[in-house]
Amino acid sequence: MEIAGAGIRELDVGVTLRQADDSSLIELEGVIDIACAQELKAALVEAIDKGRKVSVVAEANTEMDVTAMQLLWAAQQAANEKGVALTFPESLSAAIEELSTRAGLKCIPVQA
Repeated sequence: MEIAGAGIRELDVGVTLRQADDSSLIELEGVIDIACAQELKAALVEAIDKGRKVSVVAEANTEMDVTAMQLLWAAQQAANEKGVALTFPESLSAAIEELSTRAGLKCIPVQA
């Protein structure tokens, strides 16, 4: 669902993209897995292509599979190549922290 004029695109799968003039925010809620990988990828690509700071918030995330973590890792690499900051501005949920450690993807930055 897109809200006209608000810069908000809410996808029915727990991925919301909010865009402001100087940054983008991607909110992840509930289960983020292969079933919503296409939507997550689209939100990440759209946000990074804007060339502004991208923040991913996953506080309401309850479960994330390795597909989603791979997309976040690949997005970080793409953002680095384009000189775009991609960060998690709040602490990661326990599920994401555990999965990223097991998958060896601890390179995803977290701002305190």
